[in-house]
Amino acid sequence: YSEVLSTATKPTVVKNAKVTSQNDKSVSLKWDKVTRATGYRIYIYNKLKNSYDYYGCSKTNTITLNKLTPATIYKIRVIAYKQLGDVIVLGLNPKETLEGAVISVIIAPPAVKLQPVNL
Repeated sequence: YSEVLSTATKPTVVKNAKVTSQNDKSVSLKWDKVTRATGYRIYIYNKLKNSYDYYGCSKTNTITLNKLTPATIYKIRVIAYKQLGDVIVLGLNPKETLEGAVISVIIAPPAVKLQPVNL
């Protein structure tokens, strides 16, 4: 019996990540598609741990991050991945820093609503 080995080429780095819309609790992002990527893993920087925490993944080149805290700056990293069976090959180690794969977003505080007052 012989064992079959498979190899996967590491996906390239995600480029041109940008905000497409946002409000006081969510932000939508879009980036350039990476050829031969199975999907994209999203990480949010955790200042207390000085590292990126896994947020979730997307099979397309867009994602909306929900339940964010208003008046907070988020540093978000998008990393392409290739899945081969049970093995996931990341296009970039979450600890590496490369231009284009990281985007900083400021979630604005909720808008102040003014009500007319009868005097």
